[in-house]
Amino acid sequence: MTLLEPSPRNYPDDWARENRKYPTSAAFPGWRKPEKTPYMIPFIRAAYARTHKRVVMCMFAQGGKSEAILDLIGERFDTSPVPTLYVGPTKDFLRDQFEPRITDLIEQSTALQRKFNEKASNKVRKLISGVPLRLAHGGSSAAMKSDSMGLVLTDEV
Repeated sequence: MTLLEPSPRNYPDDWARENRKYPTSAAFPGWRKPEKTPYMIPFIRAAYARTHKRVVMCMFAQGGKSEAILDLIGERFDTSPVPTLYVGPTKDFLRDQFEPRITDLIEQSTALQRKFNEKASNKVRKLISGVPLRLAHGGSSAAMKSDSMGLVLTDEV
């Protein structure tokens, strides 16, 4: 059963190179190239390493943060799944921007497609590899305290 068989662990940027393929309609179609934003690689590897309680990066807009976070989410749910909470700035951002990108992430990776439970998922909760990925916004304290999480990611908060 695929759900119980994690893939070998790999750095999120390496995982993305091997598992994320953008459609022909994308700005840069084809396999993901994290080296287009090389400054994100040390950051995402620090988050991947699990050696720090908190990893923080402050940077400019449109710099590749969300794509790097998606790489981390994809790698983690494929290789070492843990309940995860993603916190975005607003409810509209989650609905209109980030949730479609999670859907795209799953569609880009055959490994995640096999582990995705569409019937048990909705707009703000995706079940991948048998564990939840919850989407919440900064104005929703109830969504942020409703479940125990092993990984919490925030973006533009």
